[in-house]
Amino acid sequence: MKRFILFIIVFYVSLSFSVVYSQDEPLIVIAGSVNNENYEKLSGVKVEIKQDNLVFKCVVTNSNGKYDPIEIPFGHIYIISFSKNDFATKSILIDSKTGYFKEEHFTQPFAFPITLLSKQPNVDYSVVSDQHVGKIRIIDGNLDLDNIYNKQRKNKE
Repeated sequence: MKRFILFIIVFYVSLSFSVVYSQDEPLIVIAGSVNNENYEKLSGVKVEIKQDNLVFKCVVTNSNGKYDPIEIPFGHIYIISFSKNDFATKSILIDSKTGYFKEEHFTQPFAFPITLLSKQPNVDYSVVSDQHVGKIRIIDGNLDLDNIYNKQRKNKE
């Protein structure tokens, strides 16, 4: 009898947790491909996602230069960096925290086609590597490109 009661208690607690954690949370689904400046697909590019400055997920591009879709929850600041030996690293900032209200958001896909530049001798790549090359944020309730930031960055490159 004690085992039966213990089973019922464990079952009830498990069911309670599954209900709490199975509610649909809005997600950002990112996917994309990486190529070089000659539009050749790059395999073996490390795609690292940091959530609030902590590594959240890390994947590598396949032979077609693509990486599998990655789901990241709204309500955080993300930095997505793309790196490979002999290429200048690039990163994108996603601010899904500022202006986030759970009831206003839904799962949203976002594609990132990235071009990495081959490193050449005596060239300073800090303008590309030291700052995010693009920014995405919540604008009018939707996740969208921050065109003001992106235009400023493009003028620096």
